[in-house]
Amino acid sequence: PDSLAPLAYKLRAYTVPLRNLGGCMSADNAWMILQGIETLSLRMERHCENALKVAEYLKDHEKIAWVRYPGLPDDSQYEKAQKYLKGKGGPM
Repeated sequence: PDSLAPLAYKLRAYTVPLRNLGGCMSADNAWMILQGIETLSLRMERHCENALKVAEYLKDHEKIAWVRYPGLPDDSQYEKAQKYLKGKGGPM
């Protein structure tokens, strides 16, 4: 019934994370997650720089026919990558 929908939502919102994450996080796990979050921006910056270098290297390699990477200026999606990704397209 529709009258039980709010209760069902509340129970699901409570039980799914409890099932997936456990009752509470240990201090060691919390510390490791914080360390990962603190260095995430630095790691992503390096990841994007490295992806661009790999794309440039492959583009200039004689055995590679073509490279499709939005961070390269001659790519058809370059303008969109600059606009939406701010030039950071490492995982693309």
